Amino acid sequence: MKRTATFTAASLLLSLLVNLSALGQISRVEHKEVYCSPADPNIDSLFNFACFWESRKNFDEAANLYRIIIMVDSSFCDAYDNLGRIYRMRGEYDSAITLYEMSLQLLPTNGVALQNLGVVHTLTGNFLAADTLYQKLVDLYPEDAEGYYGRGKVRLALGDAAGAIPLFERAADIYGKAQSTWLADVYLFLGMAHLNHRDFVACKHYFELAAPDLDTIPFFQFGRARVYLMQDTPDKDSAMIFINRAEELGGSIPDDIQMMLSELE
Repeated sequence: MKRTATFTAASLLLSLLVNLSALGQISRVEHKEVYCSPADPNIDSLFNFACFWESRKNFDEAANLYRIIIMVDSSFCDAYDNLGRIYRMRGEYDSAITLYEMSLQLLPTNGVALQNLGVVHTLTGNFLAADTLYQKLVDLYPEDAEGYYGRGKVRLALGDAAGAIPLFERAADIYGKAQSTWLADVYLFLGMAHLNHRDFVACKHYFELAAPDLDTIPFFQFGRARVYLMQDTPDKDSAMIFINRAEELGGSIPDDIQMMLSELE
């Protein structure tokens, strides 16, 4: 008998994002260039100093400097972006949204603000707003992976696994050519999309590709266990290999897996 997932794509996606956020894995920005040249040339050194403190994880000092920069030069959108990133990492989403929107008012084509505002809306479950932002990012920067990657996560959260898969594939192609360290993340989401689409062979394939980089993450191990538990003929023994590994890494068995295991007793 066909087994259906006991989780929703949206809840699983949000759980994954929270896990990756805790590891610092969604705080990246692929766009490295400065989007707004500061009106005051003296701002450059102050901005670099703020970036230094942020890179050293002294976020309080960095945030204070970004606020000073905004007071001195209110047109310098990169300061809004970086301060917004600090608020986002702290979970202060309303403040982050305000800063990213102010940045986009200054420069509507700002890829950093578009990407990070999409991340915040995804984290807060505002998937339609995130979808619009990521589509704009794709339109503006078709050779950048982030728009496709972000839209793929949104489509998956909305239950459109079939629509998510080609978006993730495009992101994986771009990341692969660039030898990006974030390729494993895309493989993980590709595996999730195929799992939601009940293509277990493809799911296992992408999880295997992600494994070298994500093997120490409990959430990833639980994801691999789901593949075996959701099959038409569940394979509890194989699933337990990954569940045990996840617990060894400090993870707690999610409710949906507990339910699937209890059904097999």
